[in-house]
Amino acid sequence: MRVCFIAVALSGSFTFASRLCEELRQQYHVDGYIITNASANIAYEKTGCKVVSVWRKNNIFAPFAILRFARTVGCDALVVQYEYSMFGSPVLTQILVLLLALFSKFFKFKIIIALHGVLSPDSLKAITMHLFIKTLAKIVLASSINRYQCFMTL
Repeated sequence: MRVCFIAVALSGSFTFASRLCEELRQQYHVDGYIITNASANIAYEKTGCKVVSVWRKNNIFAPFAILRFARTVGCDALVVQYEYSMFGSPVLTQILVLLLALFSKFFKFKIIIALHGVLSPDSLKAITMHLFIKTLAKIVLASSINRYQCFMTL
């Protein structure tokens, strides 16, 4: 199985993705890629996960570049390490992550979205998460506070 992690370069979610990728490689022999937005630290090459720079912030074509790369290398699943401003502004990120999830279904990728932040129940973010949960993807909530606030909005 081949898994593509999508994370912002040199962030906490990038570190999380690299460690998860390494564990999956060691425990289950999963081949992993970390798709990021900028040149990544070469130290992560030691984990056995391939780090590739595919997209740029504030670029509306970022989801399509990610999907093209994932399709080229034959990924079976996409794991988005979601941060509110991963693709640029929070609103742009909301739109682009929705597009990424929608087109992932078209290309028959399994998609998992790991939330790394706290949701405000009355925000656009919470409404978008509601759409994810109902239609597009599996959601992994990184903290119990996040889980409580997200599901209280449903």
